[in-house]
Amino acid sequence: MYWQDVLAFPDQKSIVYLRRSIFAYERVLIMAKKKTFNNPFQMEPAEAKAMVDSLTPRERQTAEHIALGDSQADIAKELGISPKTLDIFRGKVKKKFKTTMHGIGRVWFCAMLAE
Repeated sequence: MYWQDVLAFPDQKSIVYLRRSIFAYERVLIMAKKKTFNNPFQMEPAEAKAMVDSLTPRERQTAEHIALGDSQADIAKELGISPKTLDIFRGKVKKKFKTTMHGIGRVWFCAMLAE
């Protein structure tokens, strides 16, 4: 789900999604301004953005939900796929980001700084 979809078809679920996305983005900006952004990969935001841009649309959706802290069951239900299929997409994202599950969120939010 992207913000354009939320604005085109607002419902309770999409509004909650949009609020969580905005809150997460605001946290990243605050950390960046305070220079407390912990970047364990020593990664430039432009490099992280390039990694995010290399994802397929479904991988991008998966990474976004993981970064927002959704559970596996919630992500699978939201995307309309089985948990086993979600595992495949998570594996592809981890491989492209060269990180663990916890690192997906870090790379995702680091890429947000490049925008």
